[in-house]
Amino acid sequence: MAAVEHAPPRPDPFAIPPTDLVLLIRHRPVLMLDPQCDFTVLAAEAATDNPGSVLMRRRGETIAAAGGTPPLHLHTLAQYPDERDARPTDHLAFPPDLTGESRQLEREDATRGRLYGRVVRGGERIWLQYWWFLLDNPKHLLGFGRHQGDWEMVQIGLSAGTQLPEVLTYAQHNHGEARAWEDAEHFEHDPDRPLVYVATLSHASYFTAATHPYFPGVDDTRDDGPRLVDLPVVPFGPWVEWCGRWGATHHRWKLRGTSPPSPARQGVKWKDPAAWHARSALRKPHRLFGRLVHALGDRTYPCAPHVTADPPDEEGRVRVHWRKAAKRGGKHLMLSLDDGEHVLASRVVVDPPATGSALLRVPEGCTATTARASVFNTLRQRSEAVEAEVPPPA
Repeated sequence: MAAVEHAPPRPDPFAIPPTDLVLLIRHRPVLMLDPQCDFTVLAAEAATDNPGSVLMRRRGETIAAAGGTPPLHLHTLAQYPDERDARPTDHLAFPPDLTGESRQLEREDATRGRLYGRVVRGGERIWLQYWWFLLDNPKHLLGFGRHQGDWEMVQIGLSAGTQLPEVLTYAQHNHGEARAWEDAEHFEHDPDRPLVYVATLSHASYFTAATHPYFPGVDDTRDDGPRLVDLPVVPFGPWVEWCGRWGATHHRWKLRGTSPPSPARQGVKWKDPAAWHARSALRKPHRLFGRLVHALGDRTYPCAPHVTADPPDEEGRVRVHWRKAAKRGGKHLMLSLDDGEHVLASRVVVDPPATGSALLRVPEGCTATTARASVFNTLRQRSEAVEAEVPPPA
């Protein structure tokens, strides 16, 4: 009997070669989160494998559902069930409690945060790109801008000859900011790794901890929150080319907020990293203008409130008390509880009174150690985040 010849397996086009993985791990960024961070970095599986997630047509037809029939998984985005074809108007819809779901998924191995890496060679530089996913983008200004799902990224340009880092580009909303490697901040324990300051609410990436004006709002980054130091670097899969939207937010005007497309569908950022860096470098005058606007508008920023916390009650709830500043007390109040590493609960109080309190429920099995409070005004300018110790249970 003649031996049966088997075709050699096809190489995985999304696998990261070992030499490229070494570069990606050597220079992987450290993400600096806000101490009141509402959403944290998750695996892409958080969008598909979480019970309640649904893959839908624009007019409501269900294609697949997590835990349903046919089941929804990450690979479903690359190959639809029942011989269906993907359409640009398809989208993923997530469960309604996005904040609670995000914190739960953060604690599970299958959906815990990671960086999706790729290396693009060609020209004078080698480009290392790092992408990460979040379940929601709650940033909005006067009702505009919020959307489900969020893909963020940064990239590092290495010299093609020496393979030493030369430049960086950080994504910010629909644009980017470019800097030379020596002009960025680096991890104190490893200078080969840059620091990325992630804005609260919008999750845009910045080079410094500060307030960052942009049209038509303000971003805020801090250096006293959680640090994501050990995120693993993993490859993309065929799902990265899916033509749909990662979320159910659809608006004709991008200003109102629209869920993001897959990374490979994000235009020049994916197709030509060098061109995107060059385009971002042209925005330096815009940054200088933003700093001037911030300096002139500093008097309009709200003042931080005073905050205290009671011990947890029998149901695990912590009562947080606040007292707004007499002047520029802010329009909206953001309260949060954390355990020193993770935000456990948060609550936004709209038009709060000058003094008051609110109950925040701590998830079962967790212990809150710190209560924090900050205020926003109508323009989403934010005060400093003040903190108070949460006493142990009586």
